[in-house]
Amino acid sequence: MLGRCLKSLEAGSWPDIAWSFSGLNTDGCPIECGFSTHEETFRISLEVAGPDYPEHARLDAALTLLSALGLPRPEPGLVELWRGLQAGAHLKWGCWLGLRGSATGMRGKLYLELPGRAPVCLSDSRLHMTGFDPGQGWEEAYCILRSPTEARLRHILRDSPAAGREAVLDAIGQLTGMPLRLALTWTEIGASIARSGNDAPRAAIFFRARALPGGAAALRPHFMHRANYRALLGDCPVAALPDHGVVSLIPHETGAELRVGISAIALGRFWSGYAGRCDEQPAAA
Repeated sequence: MLGRCLKSLEAGSWPDIAWSFSGLNTDGCPIECGFSTHEETFRISLEVAGPDYPEHARLDAALTLLSALGLPRPEPGLVELWRGLQAGAHLKWGCWLGLRGSATGMRGKLYLELPGRAPVCLSDSRLHMTGFDPGQGWEEAYCILRSPTEARLRHILRDSPAAGREAVLDAIGQLTGMPLRLALTWTEIGASIARSGNDAPRAAIFFRARALPGGAAALRPHFMHRANYRALLGDCPVAALPDHGVVSLIPHETGAELRVGISAIALGRFWSGYAGRCDEQPAAA
């Protein structure tokens, strides 16, 4: 399954820069590996084509990959809406594809660049991107908050479990090493809101790992109980830890889940063993 995606990346006329052109990671790697404190689910996000592929055509390339992988696609009407929102706009990356694998099968998720033309779900914010899970119908808006305050975060997280809401707010302060008020002043904070039908919206808070005083070193202790992460980075010297990308804080009944994304290239010699997990997972029917 992952092999099919890699062929799409390397099929262009610039294979020599196919592994260094992407904005998905700070080192330009077109594949990001995801880790969670709450589960061992295989997660990757990736470019759907090589560096010479037009940004406005990447949505269709992602849909082609979903079909090739045997995964559900969005309804045609929704796709046409996205095409219309992207048409005529200056795009930097167009569309990324996320894959999530577990014992129950593989799921796909589209990440879409909709610059300045899509409705923003949060006031006083800038839409960063939109995510859509065709298999489960969840649509997620990722926004950068212009004036984050504790009261505003509490409002965004108001439908979340109380314990998870407090754990997310506490985690921001603990990870930044500052009182929450100061952390929100000095750290660019984003929020995502996911909606599906009549289900209650799901909210999460995110920020760059580089915003943390300790960077990746501050995050590693939270992930060391997970086998995937420990096998890949457990013995890595602190000074050599790769950038942990975007930190997401997701509220649950029992507390806050942390997620990070790390460049596949940065994982170095461990990548082949990690990537092999994807091909071991059965595709969804």
